[in-house]
Amino acid sequence: MTQPPSVFYDAFISYSTRDAEFVTALRLAIELTGKRVWQDVKELELTAEWWEQIKLGIRVSDNFLFVISPRSLASPICHLEMEYARSLNKRIIAVRHESADRETSTRAMVERILTQNYLQVLTSGRDMFGVAGVNWAALDAEQNISIASKEDVLEKVGSLVAAFDKDLNYIRQSNLLLSRAHEWADNDGNATYLLRGAGLSAAEAWRDAGKQPAPTPLHRDYITASRTAQDADDRLKVEQETRTRRLQRVTLGAVLAVVVAIGAAGAASFVGVSATNTAATANAQAVIAVGEAATATRQLATAEQAVGFAQGTATQIPPTLTQAAIEQSTALAQAATAIQQVATAEQAVGFAQGTATQIPPTLTQAAIEQSNALAQAATAIQQVATAEQAVGFAQGTAAQIPPTLTQAALIQNIVESFANTMLQDRDDPAGQRAAMAALIERYPRQALVYQVSGLVLAEQGLLEQAIADYDRALDLDPQYVAVYYNRGNTYSEMSEYQAAIADFDRALDLDPQYAAAYTNRGFAYFNLGDYRAAIADHDRAIALAPQLAQAYNNRGLAYAGLGDYQAAIADYDGAIALDPQLAQAYTNRGLAYAGLGEYQAAIADHDRALALAPQDAAAYTNRANAYFSLGDYQAAIADYDSAIALDPQIAVVYFNRGNAYANLGEYQAAIPDFNRAIDLDPQDAVAYIGRGVAYYLSAQSSDTPEADSAQALADWEAAERLGLTLPPAIQDARREMEALLGNPPTPATTPTESP
Repeated sequence: MTQPPSVFYDAFISYSTRDAEFVTALRLAIELTGKRVWQDVKELELTAEWWEQIKLGIRVSDNFLFVISPRSLASPICHLEMEYARSLNKRIIAVRHESADRETSTRAMVERILTQNYLQVLTSGRDMFGVAGVNWAALDAEQNISIASKEDVLEKVGSLVAAFDKDLNYIRQSNLLLSRAHEWADNDGNATYLLRGAGLSAAEAWRDAGKQPAPTPLHRDYITASRTAQDADDRLKVEQETRTRRLQRVTLGAVLAVVVAIGAAGAASFVGVSATNTAATANAQAVIAVGEAATATRQLATAEQAVGFAQGTATQIPPTLTQAAIEQSTALAQAATAIQQVATAEQAVGFAQGTATQIPPTLTQAAIEQSNALAQAATAIQQVATAEQAVGFAQGTAAQIPPTLTQAALIQNIVESFANTMLQDRDDPAGQRAAMAALIERYPRQALVYQVSGLVLAEQGLLEQAIADYDRALDLDPQYVAVYYNRGNTYSEMSEYQAAIADFDRALDLDPQYAAAYTNRGFAYFNLGDYRAAIADHDRAIALAPQLAQAYNNRGLAYAGLGDYQAAIADYDGAIALDPQLAQAYTNRGLAYAGLGEYQAAIADHDRALALAPQDAAAYTNRANAYFSLGDYQAAIADYDSAIALDPQIAVVYFNRGNAYANLGEYQAAIPDFNRAIDLDPQDAVAYIGRGVAYYLSAQSSDTPEADSAQALADWEAAERLGLTLPPAIQDARREMEALLGNPPTPATTPTESP
């Protein structure tokens, strides 16, 4: 099975390696504008695997950038790349670097094929004259921007970027849909990869927009298959709702039958009652366990449970050295990557402001992302050190450090030390702290050194110590925006949301354009339950940084908190369009679909979340809950099993699995699960109700009916002591059991620890 791409690019550059010096300068200039570019800078290993990587690069890029020169137009590889881009209906932008004669270039291409064996293999069976002819015509018809030399790059790069951004949303959606369509096709048309709900509607609107480049046949097949599946799901939903209404009518009658049967038995023994009412008991199980206790089967979508929605809420934009995070950076890596931008070749080099697009689901994943980003930062720092101009570093404030080479070298040394510490000492937390302490001792009056030390401590979970370092940084520089931002993040990690909001307020006072601060303040408001304030902050973040996927994800959570699931789904769609690898967005959209009763769509989203994050216990639990709601208890139990294997300390998962067993009539399997849920959370009144129901139903076929009934009564009493009002059906059952048992023994309300 193929995996979706880990990142998308603004452009793929097709060029001759003999033009590499010019193309590298072009790529760097484009990247300084915040764009991502795919350029193969390695030695070419012309294997089938290499060609698949080239095709992937073209596929995940919004634009195909062809550098015109006599050398590129004589390159069979460049022609094959362009042919593939055309097959995908990619937008082609030509950079005219050097004029080329068609006849001369075509003759050179043929000579290369005839004299180089690997090119003969690569082009075997291909009409390269035909391919080249179509490519020449396409280049004449497409957008052309002339950039003759490296010296012209900075002047012309703005026009190139403007071409990238033309009709950007349409192009981005084309790229995303094409990637998902390939994933679907490469996985044999597996239905879990199809579009659903609002995402499908958006794709159909895109297909029908009549814009260029037009949808490919694969686009159309994918969208059509998605519509067919959605229509089938809708029909199934109607049928399920009809069956559910019938079941409700049947089970409401069944509970009356059970109550009458128990009453008619009078003083008969409990064993006698159960023997004469076996059929009615099955229906009693349905109405009580499903109609009452099972309604409390919790989606992991509440802040109180710290899973489900809480999994989605852990989406702060990570710490940074600058006022915002450079795109592609995550967690502590942003501290170093923020040094990568250079204003122009003739101006002082300053820290850039950008936007982080994702938060890693775990610190382990963060470590992986940080390694590449920090390595890039170290390279950028060395480039800064060799610059002939004075280098000024903005530190999240309007005031810059004086642009002297001495000061630049000092800052460079601090950040290089930080980068080396994060890269080389990841398995030695004590060594990392010692390195930071030595750095502080060397530069005790530099706010930056306390800033980077705070980042190291925060990553290690030493949050109070991190706060102390941030405090010291602010003592030295009270206008240091990034420190307010990072300290706010740390307060949020400590669940001190009011303190976090105060720090984000201060950061925004100093820099009202700080999109990430709005996003993370919205995160804090969300966790305080102030959903409307959260939405307002995410609105501001999106207005400032419309490519910030996390802002859409977080705003969706706030809408879901208000119960507006349609608005939430629209925002999750936006987050996924910007970052198709954001597992939390699929998880959260699945929960929103479940909130609308669209359980098949919910399962499809949880499938995608698990494909991206297979160690996510909450995603298994949420998918299990959707299966539960469809009545597929066996599938639900399998997913609860997986969740428990990944995290055996979540009480609600045991509760939900116990409910699933109870609905299958497997009460002896349900009771240990309720026991474990109560062991983990002795204040969970609903778990006592669930266990009481299981004992009540078990008693009617067990060898110890009196003891089981007494335990059921004790559990329901425990639930009442914890402040929960018993449902009417359970109150009726309790009265009848008390009458039958007379003066039952009082069992312990908390069982022995479950194995």
